[in-house]
Amino acid sequence: MLDDQIYSVTKIEFETRLFNDLELLDDPLDLFIEYISWLNNNIGESNIIELDKLLIRCISYISKIDTYYNDPRLLKIWLWHIDNIINNSNEKSSFNLIIKEFQKMLNIGIGIKLS
Repeated sequence: MLDDQIYSVTKIEFETRLFNDLELLDDPLDLFIEYISWLNNNIGESNIIELDKLLIRCISYISKIDTYYNDPRLLKIWLWHIDNIINNSNEKSSFNLIIKEFQKMLNIGIGIKLS
């Protein structure tokens, strides 16, 4: 794990890039993946909620771009989010949330042409 100052500076750099550059990028998912990977490698298990919030932001943004509907990277991010639901909810509520997430994926068309 990074010390707090380096962590904060790097996080601010990623957030700035998301705010300023995301709309200009040919592959905005790539920036999200870079940020998600960095965050995953530099947080403790107690901060998994922070990682999941980033996964949700990525899903919300990228799922609006139809060219990503069958991108395996987006599917992997969505499944990672679902895994976080499983690991951080009680059994009954996680089942309902998981069904809801898969229903969202189906309604949008995420991964339907992937095998």
